[in-house]
Amino acid sequence: MRKPLRVRVADEQHAASLARTLNELVGFRVHRDIGGCEIAVDGADSDKTLLVVLDGIRDTLGGEPASSASVLLDGREYHMQGEWPTPCRPPTEEDHRAQAKCERT
Repeated sequence: MRKPLRVRVADEQHAASLARTLNELVGFRVHRDIGGCEIAVDGADSDKTLLVVLDGIRDTLGGEPASSASVLLDGREYHMQGEWPTPCRPPTEEDHRAQAKCERT
């Protein structure tokens, strides 16, 4: 059995957002201290659960490139960084032609 996966974030709002994402999916505990918050996730034994946690972290940090999280898993520390949101673009003429072609077939 793995040790609990631990996620450390500096911002309490990020910790609360991640906790809302994980609520009802996995067991976890949140510990606050001066440097931020640490979320200990119980039962991250399966790949599926691990992916839920990592997706939750990515969603929590999304759109905030200055934000980050440290993830301690199996004795190793990993760093996840927020990313710029992907800009939406209006459909191009090529997009319309491709859609029309699909509709005809």
